[in-house]
Amino acid sequence: MRNERNGGKNGLMTGIIVVVIILLIAGIVCAWLFLTPGCFTRDMAVTSYFKAVSNEDIKLYKNTCYPKKWQKNYKVDGQDSSIDSVVKESLGFQSGATYGDVEFSAFEKLDKDYADRMSDIVRQVYGIDMKVSSLSKVNFTVDTEFAGEKSTTGTLTRYCYKTGGKWYFLADTEVIIQLGLE
Repeated sequence: MRNERNGGKNGLMTGIIVVVIILLIAGIVCAWLFLTPGCFTRDMAVTSYFKAVSNEDIKLYKNTCYPKKWQKNYKVDGQDSSIDSVVKESLGFQSGATYGDVEFSAFEKLDKDYADRMSDIVRQVYGIDMKVSSLSKVNFTVDTEFAGEKSTTGTLTRYCYKTGGKWYFLADTEVIIQLGLE
């Protein structure tokens, strides 16, 4: 009789341990999904970028365009620089306009060579070692309002890159130019 009781307790303990492990894993996955920069899809990256620009939201802009490693180790001309000041300047060039209703017309994954070259460029220019797994061309239109005038753009082409399992809007002009995308 005593062995049956211990067997029941052992089974219960095993079940509790399994549930705790599952909850820990789920918590880690949720934290990665929702607390780290980046977007789940390319279209989310583009939409988040325009939301950041419309609201002049520095934090959203950084998290939409730069992984944490790049944000923490940002350099301009080899000197440590505040990414906040660079983003603020970029937003200043685009201030006053609001964007909405992004309509996507095409997504084109570029050759792996582009992703590898982007990884090399970021390492050379910024001293940041990050693996870009994919680079995609995104075609879309976006509604724009500036000075009370509303319009819809023609088809725009921009680029998104994937690193660490998440998508980012490629807004860094130095990288875009060196990749030959503009």
